[in-house]
Amino acid sequence: MEKIKGIIESKSEKTGETNGKPWKRYALRIGGKTFSSFDIFLDKINEGDSVEIDYEIEGNFNNIRDIKLLDEITTADKVAVPQSVWEAKDRRIAREACLKAAAELLKALPPEELKEICRGEGIRSTCIDIAKTFERFVYQEGAYENPEKNDY
Repeated sequence: MEKIKGIIESKSEKTGETNGKPWKRYALRIGGKTFSSFDIFLDKINEGDSVEIDYEIEGNFNNIRDIKLLDEITTADKVAVPQSVWEAKDRRIAREACLKAAAELLKALPPEELKEICRGEGIRSTCIDIAKTFERFVYQEGAYENPEKNDY
């Protein structure tokens, strides 16, 4: 069982019926991850509430096993969103921003300094190297899974 503390970013409900029995599934989003349950107690939980969730990963789902409503959440309790949680769209946006920042940085340099920085590698290659450095910083230093992979 895993545990997470955080503030509920969003809450959704879905209702249905199976074999004549009505059901309601609740989904809570915390730190970019979705957690779900059929527990009626979640009816009392709202967006913006601070919670601690015990959950199990079952396939593609994070199933809530227990939830505690907290009075408030301290900075130390806030969960940093691990890189593996970032959705593909968010990752592309971060990479595009890093690449744009690297290109703007190189564009602002005088031609002599640009030649010295590139040292025969070419502007494109140098720009990608700088963008990867920015990306490692965005992902909190060293969290980049494979710095050798060139997927820009």
